[in-house]
Amino acid sequence: MRLNMNKQPKPNSKKYVDLISEIQKGQIKVINFQRNFVWSLDKTAKLFDSILKGYPIGTFILWERHEGLNDRFNIRNCELPAITDKTKVQYILNGQQRITSLYAAYVGAKIQKEGEKKITNYADIYVGLDSDVENNDDQIVISEKSKEGTFITLYEVLNFNDNLLEIKEKYSDEQFKRIHQYFQIFSTYDFSTIVLRKEDIDSVLEAFTRINTGGQKH
Repeated sequence: MRLNMNKQPKPNSKKYVDLISEIQKGQIKVINFQRNFVWSLDKTAKLFDSILKGYPIGTFILWERHEGLNDRFNIRNCELPAITDKTKVQYILNGQQRITSLYAAYVGAKIQKEGEKKITNYADIYVGLDSDVENNDDQIVISEKSKEGTFITLYEVLNFNDNLLEIKEKYSDEQFKRIHQYFQIFSTYDFSTIVLRKEDIDSVLEAFTRINTGGQKH
């Protein structure tokens, strides 16, 4: 029997700006048998802190197929555009919580999670500006800013180009340079991805089960 080599997983990478762009275009979606988004502000802050320090954050596993399940697949709690049936879509098999956190922080999403009355505002994450990330093991991206020190919201950093003039007015020249440096680190970070290109959902369900055996929370 001759195996189809094109169906094998393909290791690749996506930069943060490209990942966000693909989500906003509806080209990356959450598969319907995934659980709802549950990550807290603190977990999201720690994820971005790891990115800022250049730590690996794990691999995203995506399933690529032609769109045809638009009503059932989406990023939880965030409205995304419908696309044509001819467009290839990558559904998240592993990394849903991380990818949704990356998107929620970028857009400053306000999400009411299942079973909660409160609304979690993902714009309420902060980046400390008093110490250089390269010489600091302490957490720089935090969910609750202290009374001392200078901070900027992560939302402003991720959307640096849109907030450039306001940031320039609010912060010193040194702090402005640091904010720009952080923006560049985030926007150019390469996320490790693997894409599965199987068309039948039974094979994908089996792959999903094997990937997530043991209750890993991604």
